[in-house]
Amino acid sequence: MSALDIVFVDTTGRAFLDSAQAEEVEALLRGVAIDLKYLVLSLSSRWLEAQEVAEALARVGYDALLFTKLDETVLPALCLAAAHTLGKPLSYLTTGQRVPDDIMVADFDFLSSCFAGGEWHARSG
Repeated sequence: MSALDIVFVDTTGRAFLDSAQAEEVEALLRGVAIDLKYLVLSLSSRWLEAQEVAEALARVGYDALLFTKLDETVLPALCLAAAHTLGKPLSYLTTGQRVPDDIMVADFDFLSSCFAGGEWHARSG
């Protein structure tokens, strides 16, 4: 995979509110050369759950935030609240289930359009 620009490692099915799950991921990643670690959160999560997951995974460490399920969210305020509170930059958003087609770089203009009337729906289809 050395020729690839980005490789995402998915921890599907992990319940990070359980600290043992975070410890398993920490052990799995120990000794692996990683340029950037992304905390992946669902935009359909409530702030309290997202904050607890962020705290549980702080032991693993993460450099930026990646948010999924923009297509299931009316107003993606969670991404802004998390970026501000956690002090981490936004990196990517997912707008559907077709990976990698539905992964996009999070940018100011796009997020502004989301708050100005949900214009993103047209781009996600």
